[in-house]
Amino acid sequence: MTIRPAALEDAAALTGLINRAFVVEQFFVDGERIAVEGVLERFRSGVFLIDEENGVPAGCVFAERRSTSRGYIGLLAVEPPLKGRGIGTRLMTAAEEWCTSSGCAEVDITVVSVRTELFPFYEALGYRSRAEEPFTDRPTKVPCHFVIMTKPLAPAS
Repeated sequence: MTIRPAALEDAAALTGLINRAFVVEQFFVDGERIAVEGVLERFRSGVFLIDEENGVPAGCVFAERRSTSRGYIGLLAVEPPLKGRGIGTRLMTAAEEWCTSSGCAEVDITVVSVRTELFPFYEALGYRSRAEEPFTDRPTKVPCHFVIMTKPLAPAS
């Protein structure tokens, strides 16, 4: 497997991959997670990293620098049949390395409160809850909110 930065030409493939990975959220929201326009917009502020297996995207993640010392990682997506093979962990490590090389001392992620299965994964990677924010992305079927999790990053060597 190879991790590489995505190019604009990857936008449609990224959109499909993200939406397939996030179909598990349909118990609390309707519709797809992202449109191709949303993917293209993110290219203006950060980078998508793609983990490829034999030239086919197996997973992706988005990373951006939000301030002089703080980064953000989101939209971690793994093709559903490939979950449990370490792809998500590899992508998170690559995104953290990208944030570190961009000068970030800390990185944030947002996790929807009802996705309780995700908290142990991120905690094992060193993330800790630091705040909560309202879920305002779209109407929900059940009450929920965002949990902001933070991780300090090692300085670039």
